[in-house]
Amino acid sequence: MDKNRKNKGYLLLEILICLFLFSVLVFVVSVFLKRIVIIEKRKKEDQIIYENLHFTGYRVIEDIKNRSMEKFLYESISDNIHVRQNEILLKKEGKFYKLEHEKGKLYVSDGNNIMDLGKKTVVGKYDKVEFKRIDKLLVIILEYKNNKEIKILNLF
Repeated sequence: MDKNRKNKGYLLLEILICLFLFSVLVFVVSVFLKRIVIIEKRKKEDQIIYENLHFTGYRVIEDIKNRSMEKFLYESISDNIHVRQNEILLKKEGKFYKLEHEKGKLYVSDGNNIMDLGKKTVVGKYDKVEFKRIDKLLVIILEYKNNKEIKILNLF
């Protein structure tokens, strides 16, 4: 009778091998998915940084384009815009505006008088902000976390 009887069940060893293979497969897939999540998160952060750089550059350019063309005296120089490496001073709609990069942040301040521009307001965090005036061109370089935005504007 034992010879005619067939075992149709699984051995404990077969079940353990299947569980081991399944756990290895789940581990490999989870590592792969974790990497995808990290990459997507970094892409999203980079996109937000790039958008902020682009928007700030655009707003600065628009404000400079719409400035008053009347000259004013600042540090013994008469011009309608004063540019240094880390600051810009301009006049728009009867008010003076000063953009400056200091301690990793870009600030804007405004006022009716050059000597009293009021409180600085933070525009954003940046690793490096440079303003360069080359003849009739203004070059603005904004950098943050290996993202760089360069804007060039004809001042006249």
